[in-house]
Amino acid sequence: MAMASEHPPVARASSAKVGGSVWSKARKPLVAVAFAAATTALAVAATEGCKSGAATSTATPLADTALAPTPPPAATQIGAVPVATTPSPGAELYRKSYALEAQGKPAEALDAMKQLRSSGANTYFPIARIAWLAYVAGRYPEACDAYREAIKLAPSAIEPRLGLTLPLLALEKWRDLEVASRDVLKLDPNNAVARARLAHANYMVGNYPDAATLYRKLVDDYPAELNHQTGLGWALARMGRGKEGKQLFEQVLAVSPDNPNAQQGMALP
Repeated sequence: MAMASEHPPVARASSAKVGGSVWSKARKPLVAVAFAAATTALAVAATEGCKSGAATSTATPLADTALAPTPPPAATQIGAVPVATTPSPGAELYRKSYALEAQGKPAEALDAMKQLRSSGANTYFPIARIAWLAYVAGRYPEACDAYREAIKLAPSAIEPRLGLTLPLLALEKWRDLEVASRDVLKLDPNNAVARARLAHANYMVGNYPDAATLYRKLVDDYPAELNHQTGLGWALARMGRGKEGKQLFEQVLAVSPDNPNAQQGMALP
C-alpha cells in the first residue's frame, strides 16, 4: 500500500512514517503527505501542515497528555508537612506507557495499556489511548475496533470519530473513510481535517467532481495550505481540466519550487 495521504495520488512513494506510524505502499500512486497538528489532542493532526509539499506528521490523539486535574499547590502553612502519596498501579502503567511511546516503542506502550484494561479500566480514556497506540504500532484493524469502542463510550465526541479515520486511511478503505469523515462533519461541519479526508476519499474512488468541490472550499478557507491547492489541481486534471490544474501547480511551484505534487502535476500531458 502507498502512503495514505490527505491528497490525491501523483507518484508512487516509499513507506513513510506518519506520527510515529508506518504507512505502506498503495495500489494507486500516492503523494507522501500527511496531516499537521491543528485541532484537538487527537488528530488535529491532520490538516495540513506541510506548506512545502513534503510529508508532515500527524498529531497524536491523546499523545502525551494525561489530561489529569491540576494538583493543588503544596501546603503553605508554616510547619505543614506534604503528604506523600503512593502512585496507583494504574498511574504506573500510564507512566510506563507514555515512557515507552516516547522511546519509539508503541507496541510495548500498547501492551501496558492493555494490562491496565485487563484490570478493569474500560472507560473512554484508556480505550482511546489503546486505539491511538494500535494505530501508531501499525495494527490498523485493531485500531479501528478500539476507536469504534471509544465512539460508543463518547457518542457525542468528535475526537474518536476523527481518530477512526487514521487507520481507515492507512488501510485504504476509501468507502469506510468517506462514511467516517461524514460522521465527523455531522458534528462539526467545518472540520478541516474531516473535509480534507473526505476529499481524498472521493478522489480515490474516482469521484473527482465532489473531490474538487471540497478541495476548492478548503483552498478558500486555507489559501496558504499548498496541499489543498495541489489536491484541487489533480482533481481538475482528472476531470479533463488540465489547463486549470496546471495553473494551480504553477502557483504552488512559484512559492514551493520543490513541491513534488505540483512538479508531477506539471508533467501531465
